[in-house]
Amino acid sequence: MVKLKPFIKWAGGKGKLLPQIRQMYPQGLGKTITKYAEPFVGGGAVLFDIISTYRLEQIYISDINKNLINTYNTVKNNHKELIEILSYIETQYLSLNADMQKKFYYLKRDEYNNMYMSTLSMSAAAGLLTNDIVNKEDIPYTNSTIARHVYAPSPRLISLFSDKDNRASSAYINAVNSKGAVVFTSQNKFRGTAYTDDRYYDNDIVVYRLGEVKLLKAELLCYLGGDNVQKAIDAMFSTRNRAGIGVYTGSTDQKVVQKEILDERGRELCFELKRWPDLMRAHHAGTIDIYSYIPNLICKSTPLYFPILRKMIDLNPNLEQTDGY
Repeated sequence: MVKLKPFIKWAGGKGKLLPQIRQMYPQGLGKTITKYAEPFVGGGAVLFDIISTYRLEQIYISDINKNLINTYNTVKNNHKELIEILSYIETQYLSLNADMQKKFYYLKRDEYNNMYMSTLSMSAAAGLLTNDIVNKEDIPYTNSTIARHVYAPSPRLISLFSDKDNRASSAYINAVNSKGAVVFTSQNKFRGTAYTDDRYYDNDIVVYRLGEVKLLKAELLCYLGGDNVQKAIDAMFSTRNRAGIGVYTGSTDQKVVQKEILDERGRELCFELKRWPDLMRAHHAGTIDIYSYIPNLICKSTPLYFPILRKMIDLNPNLEQTDGY
């Protein structure tokens, strides 16, 4: 059998105690165990040792740490996407020297702990903005605790842009070191204004604009199906042509075009606070499964809407509580 080992470090892990624990394994079961259950799996040192020792027909693991169980479920059900994300992070990490790697680690840790990077400051992201960054002054950073300068587009968003798409350079910017390696990526759409004391994010807030209206029309036409799918493709031409990628020439299957419109809205409207409503509509239309599309929702059952306050329901008993609460 292949010898398996834990893929994460875990406080209280039993790896070093395995020689003693193995003496407690059942001796009369041969090499096959019908059912194995571990209620507090942790890093899984005993689990992986059992898997490497016996033929198991059924395995059940659990833990009070939801994020840990989500990790196991991701490895089980979405390993290809996980490998893609980890490879991207690994490439960034290995391009740095030892001191920068440490800062990079703390940046990624803060991203996880704060989930949406809402409290990151210069101590995290801008700690990577050393003099080795050859385009440092092109990065729209600030010395304050405002988080906008460290809003980072995901690998999925970056992948939406082709080499010919002239919107890419205005959507995000790579911080590049003297070796030509990308250290991190920042939003570049709302750069604010650099004054003598600091940069301030004083850009106008985009509520609606013509490009969005045209793409919303394309989305609605596509949902109608039939001959309207081609009309939806035609409605996309305006923003695509302005971006330099021209007319859409892919499949005219309704679901495929729905996904392309979603991607086009992602390219055109990134960082304009439209993405979550777009994804919610696409999820309910069957274009995507939001629980496998959004990394933070993979293998979770998090409700997609906020709950209704109890006092509101008390005032109006006709209100029904949001599913999941």
